[in-house]
Amino acid sequence: MPDLSFRTSELRSGSSDVLGLQSRCASIASDAVGALVGMADAAGHPAVQAALTGAGEHGDTAYSTADEVYQQISDGLSGSADIYDGAESTIIMRTKGVAGR
Repeated sequence: MPDLSFRTSELRSGSSDVLGLQSRCASIASDAVGALVGMADAAGHPAVQAALTGAGEHGDTAYSTADEVYQQISDGLSGSADIYDGAESTIIMRTKGVAGR
């Protein structure tokens, strides 16, 4: 028979892990976009400068979207832990009420 139990602490830990990944992604994104902007400024050729600036803008948009996704996942894991904790508390309270009759 499979073990269907789990610990909500694992969900909360996963939420923290995702926030850590979010932070790392933001750091990498900042460096990457900064490098593209720096190259665009140094290019000296209008077409190359425009291409690098556009790439930087697209990168910024992509990383902003990824940031939102990381936040949604983290919130979902944490919210799921809250729901399971609440359900467990309700079951325990109702079980005690039945046992006391």
